[in-house]
Amino acid sequence: MRKMHSGSGFIEVERPPGAIDIEDYAQASFALEQALEHGMYEPLIERLRSAPFLFPAERELAADIMSGRFKRPPNRIAKHPNSLRAREFYLALCVLELRLKGMPHQRAVHKVHMDKRVSDSTIRKSVRKHHAKFGPLLRNRRSGK
Repeated sequence: MRKMHSGSGFIEVERPPGAIDIEDYAQASFALEQALEHGMYEPLIERLRSAPFLFPAERELAADIMSGRFKRPPNRIAKHPNSLRAREFYLALCVLELRLKGMPHQRAVHKVHMDKRVSDSTIRKSVRKHHAKFGPLLRNRRSGK
């Protein structure tokens, strides 16, 4: 229960017990979203450790996870989409680096496959996805410019 300072332009009101602050609601909503949609339990675990109280939905989800009744939905990616995009870009850059050093495409893909322990098909998809960014560099290399 937060009280506002008298000089802040707000009228001080005594909040009833159990009243919810907007900050607490936002943190709880974020923790639930990350757990349910992305399978990332860290924000929920942090709230379990540090929050003075939990919302009923948080308590129920935490109890279901601990008892094993709740599992991450099948075919749901556990990582955040931004981290996956960065990984794809990184793999394409690794192939580009080897290509610019003169290595043929097949060999470059295979070397990244062996070094990064990622499947060939994942590397090829990454290269195809980012080909528009890197294509001009490789075309200039082939033409001798």
